[in-house]
Amino acid sequence: MKVINYLAAAALSFGVATMAKAEEVEHFKGESVDSLEEAVTHFKRYNQRLETLLKKDSMSAEDVTKVHELTYTLENALAKINQELAKLAATLEQVHVASEKYDADAVHEHGEAYMEVIKTISHMGDTQS
Repeated sequence: MKVINYLAAAALSFGVATMAKAEEVEHFKGESVDSLEEAVTHFKRYNQRLETLLKKDSMSAEDVTKVHELTYTLENALAKINQELAKLAATLEQVHVASEKYDADAVHEHGEAYMEVIKTISHMGDTQS
């Protein structure tokens, strides 16, 4: 009975008219992400919030709604991080090719660009709000 009450409350909190029409869940925009630094900041902050909610022994309908809202910003941050990591792979390949050609100037130039991104993403697990 408790599970049924929880499901009904969760459905109502999402703005669902009936349990059969779950596709009418309210959608949120989430915070925009314009740079890798901003993506990493949002990624850390919103994952901390998500972790706090997930640690609860019992989640209320309001908690589930908060999780739903958080996922929009997390998805935006993760999309930007993935986009930047794809570029990072290409930059690393430039370092690799330059090193095969013994082109020290290109190794340095591309290596510096690579390390700039690495410094940003290497602190993703650090705790900071």
